[in-house]
Amino acid sequence: MRVHLIRHGEVENPEHIVYADLPGFVLSAKGREQALATGSHLAKTGLSTIVTSPLERAVETARVISAATGSGIEVDDRLVEWGLASRWSGVGWERLPEVFPGELEAY
Repeated sequence: MRVHLIRHGEVENPEHIVYADLPGFVLSAKGREQALATGSHLAKTGLSTIVTSPLERAVETARVISAATGSGIEVDDRLVEWGLASRWSGVGWERLPEVFPGELEAY
């Protein structure tokens, strides 16, 4: 068995905030292109199943890859953001040191 680890494509995030597990953060045009390119590459590998987190951007990436490969998709709720990112969600990356002093540096 061969396992490919794939991160979701680029996300539409013009405000540059930590989106963590917030809803509404989907792939940008570039992110969809990245997912298409990944799907084209993986179509040659005999990929049978994609296991994805429930996050919108991850499911969207999985759907694009699935369309290119004909593989099935399984959503696994255990594949979610790490806790600190959820704590920071909704805050701009540039403001993290002000809002959560020392946390970004410790990370």
